Amino acid sequence: MVKKNIIAIVLFLLFLFSTSAQASALNYFEKIAENPSIEDSIKITLEGKEKGELDSIDYVFLYYLLKAQGEREKAIFAALEGFEKCEDETVSTILVDIIMNEFAYNGFTEKISTEMLKKKKDNFIDPLLRTAISNILFIEYSRKGDKASADEILDKAGIPQGFFYSILTEENARLSFLNSDYSAVNHSNMAYSQRDGFMLHIPSSMVNTTSDFLALKSIPFEVAENEEIEMAIITNSPFKIYIDGKLTFIKNCFDNILPPKDVINFKAKKGCHLIDILYYSVNSGDGLTMTLWEKGNNQNGFKYLDQIKEANEDQKITEIERKNVFSRQTEDSFLNNIVLALYKASLGDYPSSRLDFEKLLEEHSENILLKILYTNLIIEKSYDLPQLYAVSKGEKTVESILKENPNCPEALFYNTLLKSSSTQKEEVLSELRSICEKFSNDPRWFVQLAQELEAVDFISEAKDVLLKAEEIFPGNSMVEEEIFNFYKNRGDFEKSLQYLDKISKRRNVYSEYEKYYSEKGEYGKAIDYLLKEKEVYGDFDFFFEKNLVYHLLKLGKYEEALKTTQILLEANPNSEQFQVLKAKILFRLEKKEEALEIFEKIKEKSPKYFDYDYAKWLMTGKLPFEEERISYQEAMKNYDGKADGASSSYVLDHQISLIQKDGSTIERYHGIVKIHDKDGVEREGEVQFHADYLVLLRTIKQDGRIIEPEYVSSKRTIGMTGLEVGDIIEYEYFNLSPPNNIKKGSYYTPYVFLFQDIEKPFFHTSWTVKYPKDFKMDFYEQNLPDKPKVYEDDGLLIRKYDYNAMPRIAYEPSAPFKNYYLPLVDITGNITWDDYYNYLKNQFVGSFAVGVEIEKKAKALTEGLRSEEDKVNAIVNFVFDEIEGEGERWSDPTETLLSGQGNRLQLALALLKSAQIDFEFVVAETNSLKYDNNPLPTQGRFTVPLIKINSKNPYFIYLEDAYRNVRILPSYLQGSRYISLKEDKFVAKKLPEDYSPYLNCLQKEKRVIDRDGNLKVNLNQILDPDQSSDLRSILKRVEKDRWKEVLQMAFSKQFGNAEIGDYEFQNIDDIQKNLGLSTEIYVSSFGTKTDKGLRIDNIYERVELSKFLAKLTKRELPLSVSQPIILNQEFQIVLPSGKISSFEKKKKKIESKFGKYFLEVKPKKGEIFIKRFLYIYEQQVTKEEYPQFANFLKEIDNCETTSVEVELVK
Repeated sequence: MVKKNIIAIVLFLLFLFSTSAQASALNYFEKIAENPSIEDSIKITLEGKEKGELDSIDYVFLYYLLKAQGEREKAIFAALEGFEKCEDETVSTILVDIIMNEFAYNGFTEKISTEMLKKKKDNFIDPLLRTAISNILFIEYSRKGDKASADEILDKAGIPQGFFYSILTEENARLSFLNSDYSAVNHSNMAYSQRDGFMLHIPSSMVNTTSDFLALKSIPFEVAENEEIEMAIITNSPFKIYIDGKLTFIKNCFDNILPPKDVINFKAKKGCHLIDILYYSVNSGDGLTMTLWEKGNNQNGFKYLDQIKEANEDQKITEIERKNVFSRQTEDSFLNNIVLALYKASLGDYPSSRLDFEKLLEEHSENILLKILYTNLIIEKSYDLPQLYAVSKGEKTVESILKENPNCPEALFYNTLLKSSSTQKEEVLSELRSICEKFSNDPRWFVQLAQELEAVDFISEAKDVLLKAEEIFPGNSMVEEEIFNFYKNRGDFEKSLQYLDKISKRRNVYSEYEKYYSEKGEYGKAIDYLLKEKEVYGDFDFFFEKNLVYHLLKLGKYEEALKTTQILLEANPNSEQFQVLKAKILFRLEKKEEALEIFEKIKEKSPKYFDYDYAKWLMTGKLPFEEERISYQEAMKNYDGKADGASSSYVLDHQISLIQKDGSTIERYHGIVKIHDKDGVEREGEVQFHADYLVLLRTIKQDGRIIEPEYVSSKRTIGMTGLEVGDIIEYEYFNLSPPNNIKKGSYYTPYVFLFQDIEKPFFHTSWTVKYPKDFKMDFYEQNLPDKPKVYEDDGLLIRKYDYNAMPRIAYEPSAPFKNYYLPLVDITGNITWDDYYNYLKNQFVGSFAVGVEIEKKAKALTEGLRSEEDKVNAIVNFVFDEIEGEGERWSDPTETLLSGQGNRLQLALALLKSAQIDFEFVVAETNSLKYDNNPLPTQGRFTVPLIKINSKNPYFIYLEDAYRNVRILPSYLQGSRYISLKEDKFVAKKLPEDYSPYLNCLQKEKRVIDRDGNLKVNLNQILDPDQSSDLRSILKRVEKDRWKEVLQMAFSKQFGNAEIGDYEFQNIDDIQKNLGLSTEIYVSSFGTKTDKGLRIDNIYERVELSKFLAKLTKRELPLSVSQPIILNQEFQIVLPSGKISSFEKKKKKIESKFGKYFLEVKPKKGEIFIKRFLYIYEQQVTKEEYPQFANFLKEIDNCETTSVEVELVK
């Protein structure tokens, strides 16, 4: 079998490379352009190849056609032949991208690809093409373990041998990148790193970053003569490049999603020069590829330097130009547009490539080649696409291919692959089995089938499929790697080693050998291969040295492990990771004092390092703040046992907080709770603690017995076994919190400490805060019974709040949020609102970046619209009509656009930016927060996102609600504060306050009461914006034929036994207008018959404000009217014929600082006309104002007479 394959390949190679290489004006693309058959297209193209009439691009098409037909190996050789003959750099780039993906198919393709690339790599001028070819060769040499050749390729590719680096900041790294300039560049104390292959990235073991950061990378170089230099940069991360101190290029991926590859040309004068790159990095693994080439591919007079040397003023670079890597000086034709789309994909710009192909498919919907190219792009290069979107697009084109080519193996395979997530697994397996049986010419089907079989535990069949694939495709890397993983996952060491030996003949597998022997427990052999890896690849990131330590520890060779760790520390003395490693080894060597000394040094430098605290506690058995701990006996000593009407009470509520110099905290809490009644048993019987270390939890019975709690691993709560009235629960825990992310060296906590509650009384409550003397602490102290005790001890400032007998605050209706009035303390340290503002601003940097799909959509939505307002409306209507976005978190706006699901506001921001609308992204607080007097920075304040449109008459847009006019702010935002994320510092401004859209909503009713007391209501009502939103939201969730049922339920609450007649909604789909409702309501027995006639107790509904807002004679707490109360009503009441009693003409108007009220009653013959207007402001009424407020409400209530009697005419 193997010999036959070799002969076939040799013959095929002779066949490929024996054809004429003459250039021809004939283009076989035109011949296959409208041919729907893949088989015919292949036949036509191969005929042209035999005649020597193919252009280089035709080989690209032949590759995809053969691959679609399942002839994978032939397809690869077709691409290689095309590359061998190709002189066009654009098409060569496309072919190199294909070779990159396919060269390791088997040993033959690998060898031929390598030789061909070596032969042609110096023939090209384009730096991106040269870099791509060099990268493949570098990978190949690295795979073979040929370090010398790999290094030579890197040098010839123009990759620096190393670079200088420093971490500029971790604080607000994204914002720091946007605001950075050359003043941020400082070349002193920069570290140097060797390159790691093609990538220039900072060794993770050499820095102590814990989040994203802004880094400086510096590359000095020298030219022997004045030279034109081409620089290629490949990365997806944002960067700024300075050459000789001059800003050369900015790639701001936070504002726009940009292709990963760029080329810059500049002229360098003879002498030394310096490239500085300000680089934003998510982690130290991020990096960039940078190459420098002298124009004309001459590297003789160019070299990188191993020390920083800056250019003299007269030597600095001139004539900088950014090259458009996608420019093609060719006519706009069908073929050239396909080539450009393929070229974009080969350079990693998949979004632009997809859009180009989609446009071409709109114009040439039946072109089979286009369908194949687009399907490959969607399925194999859809890294940035939402899965459902990619599947949907892929299914359509695959279905179209199969319509004309029902036996196309690749299309059948893709079809099965796309269905696998939504189809029964048995159906998928059946289809894959069929493909493997009918078209045994591509290993992909077999590997996929084996993986699907493994997923459902059909292990034996999966193995048979893989072994059959090995028989059909001898030497295929994909198959051999899959078989190796199959046996490895089964724990079959013998078989996995057998296939590892096979793979080793084709590439370096030291890493796999090391992992194999490590998993097998043979650490000595694992070390042997680890050292071989280090010899071949070097140890850029000390990866091998670290692994060596771990293997030595497994072998119990602690002294050797210690020596190796010392090598790591010599390279990076400041590495906490290496210091900890050394300390742990010292512990194993019983050198505890040395280990603790290391921990102490780490702790001194980095207080957030809590491992030291853990180790110290475990070794000494002494917990922190032990001297200040209040024991159970001491806490119970003077306890009076008063319940104060509560179900349970705090005997002790005691916390000690140590704020360390980096803002991290150690807190100890001790609580003792007494159970007073059955409700207390119910409430305290299941407890939950947000604690890092729970050190004590127990129930103390009245007779002194101790009952341990019940821990159930599946539950988040802990059950207090046998808890009874009179029992006591005691618990104690530690929390160790790292520094906040707002500002380095600051203290912030999201909670406040309360010294009183509305549920439990506090017999003894205490909070002690310890902090460094140089910390600028700010305290907000509210309603405290006494001042805290402030003193200094052991170099720390201490503030102690300690109070006894804090009774339960009785519940009062309509009280505001308890933090507005309870005794409490809030603390921040070294942090201001400006710091918080920058932190918040940083969170949103890059959150609505514009990609090509968004650009296309914004253009389509706004094209032809003249006014800015029309453009804004078009975008807003689109996000509401086309995007499912209820309660969606922020993600990627492009993903939201493509999937039709996600955060609407985020997408709207990106579309507005693309449409060049002048807007600001702002964040508001709810208007109830104006009653919070706490001035300290608080994360929970500004949480409601809005868009401010800066037109001639600026206005705000609220997009969190899909069922309301976006330009009318909800009542809870009216007049509240907001911050704009366009400012340089924290500036709180005020939103407009306009309740007119609420006040102008009129409710008109005609109520007709017949002689039997039955009521018919004709209602015409305009709902206010909030009501409109609520009702639209409800109706959206139910079928239309159930809308009447919804109304029936609503009006039954008002009238009792109500029946709804005909109804009609106005503006149901026009969210820019308030919702209107017209309906008839029938209520039987609305009136009560009397001896003389009829009595109606409520001909219209009394407001009864006192009943709801002024029940209490006096208050101890403020009263909150959280939303304005608005009524605007007109009633026409038609009574049956007869004498009407007790209803007089009336006109009453009441105004106060609390609100307004107007009532007009006009009785006429048989009818009563009533106008009523009520407006109680959103407000907080103090306990001192409450009597006045209650009288105001009572006065309104006394105006309302709703009862009437009618002496009926016989």
